[in-house]
Amino acid sequence: MLTDDLDSAYYVTQRFVSSLGTDAEKLPAEIIDYCLKVRLTWETFASAPESGSLVGQFNEEWYTVAEAAFKMKVTSGHVRRLARRGDIRAEKHGRDWIIPATAVEDWRASERRRRD
Repeated sequence: MLTDDLDSAYYVTQRFVSSLGTDAEKLPAEIIDYCLKVRLTWETFASAPESGSLVGQFNEEWYTVAEAAFKMKVTSGHVRRLARRGDIRAEKHGRDWIIPATAVEDWRASERRRRD
């Protein structure tokens, strides 16, 4: 995603969600997750140095806690506990965790080996 595209997506999602006020809680989970991803990406890039050191970080697919929980077939609370304990690779941005897809796949593989 280009920087201008990211800025535009951030502006639109923030205006859209903030204009709803308390009704924003009634949005489908997919829209809330999308808005969260846009916000986290924008905030990360906005605080990054101009060197572009974060570009490689975003070539990888990242999940919100809800998406990771769905893929891992566990609860969101369990994913947060795994992230806090360092049992899966995750990054915390403010109060929100994001989890790389590779960490989810690694965890699923380790769970399959444990069950066998």
